[in-house]
Parts: sequence; structure tokens; C-alpha cells
Amino acid sequence: MVRALCPLPSLVSLISHPANLYPAVPKLQPQIGLESLPAGTTSSSLFTIIMIDPDAPTPQDTSESQIIHWLQPSAKASTSSSSTSLTPITFTATAAAQAAYIPPAPPQNSSAHRYIQYLFSQPSGFTVPAEFTGFGGNNRTNFDIASFVQASGLKGPLAANYVRVAQPGAPGAASSSSFGGSASGNGSSSQGNSTGKPQPFTGGAAGGMSVSGWGLAALLGGLFVAYGF
Repeated sequence: MVRALCPLPSLVSLISHPANLYPAVPKLQPQIGLESLPAGTTSSSLFTIIMIDPDAPTPQDTSESQIIHWLQPSAKASTSSSSTSLTPITFTATAAAQAAYIPPAPPQNSSAHRYIQYLFSQPSGFTVPAEFTGFGGNNRTNFDIASFVQASGLKGPLAANYVRVAQPGAPGAASSSSFGGSASGNGSSSQGNSTGKPQPFTGGAAGGMSVSGWGLAALLGGLFVAYGF
């Protein structure tokens, strides 16, 4: 059975480059999109979507890092002209998630966490490596994305993006106008769009985000993340 990654609600926050959010916004599994198919892939290619939190339990104490928030293998790209689709390329899942989406939930006493979304090219015959099959359900801490990618043979990442999420009143959040959203969930990203054509972000990562060897800064913004609330 082919399942849509996210039925797009009428009100969304489209993240086209790194953004700041309150937890009320990204509660639902996002729709992932691209402007065009990555080079070297086709409409029959399969992809893996991964979302991690590298800042757990706090950016100053990463003893639980990384938390795996979403591990979706066998996502297929499709071209959409639907008025409910915000990007030309969207993704549907053709297999069950290894780790179903769980929303960001940084502790109240923590400064903002980064939640990074990656898109990888999935090789033929892909399976989740045995040492990672235990991740999912309530087992989410101390995931190692670099080891997972190496062991599984994933290629990329092809595109990436991230949001920062902090609780209302958390250190640094209350005084910052850069965080969008309200506790009731009626907010949006100060760096997102709800209408119009998204523009790819081609600059470096805000806040110094980097992943050694992956060139993430150059990839940021190539992946569009649409959160409904």
C-alpha cells in the first residue's frame, strides 16, 4: 500500500530554509518536497528520509544524541500539479517507517534544539542494518546517523534542512522574536511561507550547523519541509 507521507492541511508552515519554531507548529509529520529530482535519480528511484535531534538532552549536554525522530525508507518521488502540493516533487512511502515520526519536544529548561531532515538515495536491495533494527517505538536515543549511512549503503545526503525548536519561555526563546508560533499551535515560522513559490536557500547554515564531510551547508534549503498544524 502506498501512503502519503503527509496529507497537506489547509494551513501550513513551509520551511524553505533553516527556521525557528515553537513545538506547536511541527506536531504533525511534515510533507517533504523538492524543486526537481536530484541528479542521477529517476521517477522510479527510492529514497530514505531521516530526521534527527543532535542536541539532546540539551545543546550543552549531548549525552543522548542523536535522537532519531523519523526514519522512513523506500520513499518514492512523484511529480505533482495538485493545488494542495507546495513543491513540484513530493514523496510517498512505499514501506512502513522504521521509526515513525515523533514531533520535536525539547525540555523546558533547554535552549533551542536543531531538528535536521535529510534525504538520501536508497540502493537496490536496501535493508535496515541489523544493529539498527531496534530503533523505533520508544527506543530513540543514541542513534548514529553516520554509522547508519555507512552500514546501509545510503548515498548522499542529496538534500537537507533543519528547524530550531524551543519551548515558550525556554532560555533564549522568550526574548527572541525569531521564534514563530504560539502554544496553541496557531503560529508559523518566521522563515517559512504559506503562499507563493518557495525559493531555494543557497547560503550557509544559520547558527553554524555543520556535519563533517557531508557539506551540509551547501545542501540546506534544497529540501522543503511543510508542517501542518
